[in-house]
Amino acid sequence: MNTILDYLDRLRAKPRAARRSIAFGVAGTLCALIGVVWLTGSVAAGTYALRAGETPTGSGAGNVSAGGNGTLAGAAASLQPSDQSPQLEVVGSSAASSSAPAAEQTVVPF
Repeated sequence: MNTILDYLDRLRAKPRAARRSIAFGVAGTLCALIGVVWLTGSVAAGTYALRAGETPTGSGAGNVSAGGNGTLAGAAASLQPSDQSPQLEVVGSSAASSSAPAAEQTVVPF
């Protein structure tokens, strides 16, 4: 019966290109397996499902309420007093100023 050590010895005897191909194949297979397990767990937990009363916003942002819904955004929103609505303040909007000099393009040769 062949053991893993016998397989590794046979693998070491192969050319470098074959070993590299096998390494990438094993790494790709493991990444795909981890991705499938993660996606299956996320779908089974209802992470991507709409909850009752929610409507899709189209912006990719979740529905954040002052009470929170167990997510990080919900936890951050629950730190606000319940009598205030969530708000967003833009500070320092001078980046769109036309007085800034035009940036010079840099060409990186390959």
